[in-house]
Amino acid sequence: MKECTSCHAEVVFVKSATSGRVMILNARPVSSVVLRNDLGETAPPDDPAASAHVVPVYTDHHATCSRAKEWRGRSRRNPPPADADSGRRGD
Repeated sequence: MKECTSCHAEVVFVKSATSGRVMILNARPVSSVVLRNDLGETAPPDDPAASAHVVPVYTDHHATCSRAKEWRGRSRRNPPPADADSGRRGD
């Protein structure tokens, strides 16, 4: 299991199905609800055939990282400065 270099949370890296780029996700999924029609396709709430299904969902780590704002506008080649006292990045 990998860990976030900023907040040290457990994360996984996966390839995005749409862009092909690697994205960082929280390692533990959360339960969420999706609506599906009779064919098993995602359905809008006004679809009379829609039914609710609880599924595990992996959250983009950027949305939950306590130190994400330190990385905004930076690249992996230009990380936030390390905190000298704790060895952690930024303040």
